[in-house]
Parts: sequence; structure tokens; C-alpha cells
Amino acid sequence: MPSSRYLTALIPTGSIALVATWQLSSHSWSAFGVEPMQSMTDAQTSFADLANITFTADCLRDGTPLEGCDPYGRPFQPYVVIPARILAWLHLGSASTNMLGLALTVVFVFTVALLGIWIAHQWKVGVLGLTGAQVIFAGCCVTPPMVLAIERGQLEFVTLACVTSSLLLLSSAKVGARCAGAVLGNIAVLSKFFPVGSWAPFIRRGKPNWPALAGLLVTVLFTVFTWATLTQSTSTARADLPATSKSQFGSANLVATALTPSPVGYTPSDWVIDHWQWIRLMGWVTYILVTLLMWLYLRYSATNMEISPQGTRNLLLGGAGVIVVPYLLGSSHDYREMFLLPVVAAGLVMVQQGPSRPVAITFLAGCFATLVTGSAMVPTDSGFLWPKAAMIIGDVGLLAVLTLATALWLNGLQRHTTESR
Repeated sequence: MPSSRYLTALIPTGSIALVATWQLSSHSWSAFGVEPMQSMTDAQTSFADLANITFTADCLRDGTPLEGCDPYGRPFQPYVVIPARILAWLHLGSASTNMLGLALTVVFVFTVALLGIWIAHQWKVGVLGLTGAQVIFAGCCVTPPMVLAIERGQLEFVTLACVTSSLLLLSSAKVGARCAGAVLGNIAVLSKFFPVGSWAPFIRRGKPNWPALAGLLVTVLFTVFTWATLTQSTSTARADLPATSKSQFGSANLVATALTPSPVGYTPSDWVIDHWQWIRLMGWVTYILVTLLMWLYLRYSATNMEISPQGTRNLLLGGAGVIVVPYLLGSSHDYREMFLLPVVAAGLVMVQQGPSRPVAITFLAGCFATLVTGSAMVPTDSGFLWPKAAMIIGDVGLLAVLTLATALWLNGLQRHTTESR
């Protein structure tokens, strides 16, 4: 295939660049069902979550208590301290919120470009099919959770860039590249704690990836020593409180949404609130049972479910692995569904592989349903609001993606595989 195939990467890259430019200039957030927050700086866009970090940087420089630094009065989040210290060291703070928010958007655009180029590099069956794949990927890149993350100024854009680069570098045959990938993987964990699941592809039988395992060890030690901070972050983020899938996702949210009368709001019905612990248990049990069923199918199916090359497997299981952790911990903000983009890219490449095509289609359909029905989805000027059925479809799609990814990972633990790099 000619090198011109790489030009198809402009389809997703240009799409997200145009949407981001449109939103940041017109502030038409409701067109994507996103509820904008009031800006506390000179920026017209709130970049509210970024502002929490920049204002904390101001507090660090001024020597004031960190609790209460968030301009929106939200509970203190320990994970803002590390990036806030970096900004304070660089003499950046609240006055730089707009510049940093725009920079985060640029980082996201470059991450989309990286994945688009990777899709083009891995594609083997014709430019027409590649163009269609890039159009599908572009559609996933401009879904509501991505726009919500732009409006909030989410640091997860840096985390996504680190995770994506790490998974691809750790797929390399060169030791130096794999070492760089391990470092980026740890930076991702440092930035937001929960990307520990990105190491999942490297826990398997077969020839060990020593740089990845060393990176995993560092992550484990970091998690152990910061466990108190991690649990505090989960609590102050209110991940353990009852919630629906209106603006969040979690293993219990499917049941909570189904049992809440229409129209579904942010808070579930009183019955769901009263029985929340049982509903959370039901969500975990559902996840385990569906994973077991999928694993049994993969285990005893005559179809070869090997995933190659190595980068495809790493993006698929690593991207899904990032989502699994917050999914099981509790209700998580759905802009984190941006980590499904590596899964989408891997699924598109897998479509070319006949034996794994049904698995790839399942991943793609589940990711698309989840991303399209995501974000706050407040009523727009035209009165649009996702009906409960659509929210449930999105929840089912995410359940299918995460359980199938976990089943594939378990299947890899059971058998020795040889995959080309």
C-alpha cells in the first residue's frame, strides 16, 4: 500500500481539531449535551478541573492550606498536588489556566493523530477500507465525553497520551523504546492513579517483557505507598455514592439506571439509594459472570482468537484495562471513556483478521454505543435528553467491552502465544 495511506490519519485528526476549535470559539457545548461550568479565570471556557490544579499551584507558592483551593468549592482531591507542584515550580498558576487548557486540547489532537497514523501503518487490505476505518475512528473521537473533557480542561488528556505512547513503545523490539514506554506508563499512573490497568497486557505467559514488568513493579510500589491518598481520592470524588449513567459509569450504574424512573437524573431513585450496596454487589457479580461466560467461549472455541501484532493486543487490553479499574471501584466521570480510543483503534485493525472479526466488531459496537451515549447530556436548547433506553444501551456496550477484554486477558494467561511484533 502506498505511503499516501498515512494521509488518511488527517480524517480523525482534522475532525477533532475542527470540533475543538468550534467549541472553544463558539462555546456551543450544549450541542454535545455538555453542561458548561462558570469560568473562574479570564478564559471564556471554564477549564474547571484544570483550574483546580492551577489554583492549587497558587496556594503552594503562597504557602496557604491546600484544602479550599479549588475555586468551585469542591472537596480536596489529593491527585491535584503532584501536577500543581510541577506548575508551581514552572511559575505557572491560575493566570495560565487558559493557555494550559488550550495546550491540553492540543495534546489530545496529537494523541488522535498518533492513533490515526498507527491505524494507517497496520492496515493491509486497501485504501477504501482504511478510509472507512478512519471515518469510524473520527466519529468516536468527537463524541460527547471528549467534548466534555475539553470543556473541563482534563489532565486525562496527558494521561491518555502517556498511556497510548507507552503501550506502543512497549510493543517495540528495541529495548530502549520499551524502557521509554515503561517510564511513560509510570508517568500516566503518577498523573491520575487509576491507569494501573494499562499494565495488564504484560502480565501473561510467554517471553516476559522486562521493561514493562519493571514499570509494573514501580507502579505497585507507588500504589502501596500512596494507598491512603488513593482511597481519599476515591471518597472525595464521591465514587462510592449512588449514581446513574447520566454522566458517569460504573459496574452498578446499569442496574441503578434501569431501576430509576424516566427521565433519569444524576441521582437514582430512593429505592436504589436505600439498596446501593446490594446493587454494587450485583454489578460486580454481573461483571464476573459475563467475563466467565466469555472466557469459557474463548477457551473452548475452535476459532483462533490470537491477537497480532503485539501493538494491537497492547492497545486493546491496555486501553480497556485503564477503564476496568474505575469501573469496578465505583461511579466514575465518563470523560474517562477517552481511554476507549486505543481500544477502538485496535478493534479497527483486528477487523482485517478473519478469525477475530466477531470479537473486533463486538469491541467496536460496544465502544461506539458507550461513547455516543456518554457525557452529562443535560437538556439542550432544543430539549434533547438521552432516553433511559439509550443510557442502558451504552452501559451494556461498556460491560461487553470490559468483560470481553478481561476474558481475552485471562485466555492469554492460560496459553502460550507467539505474536509478531
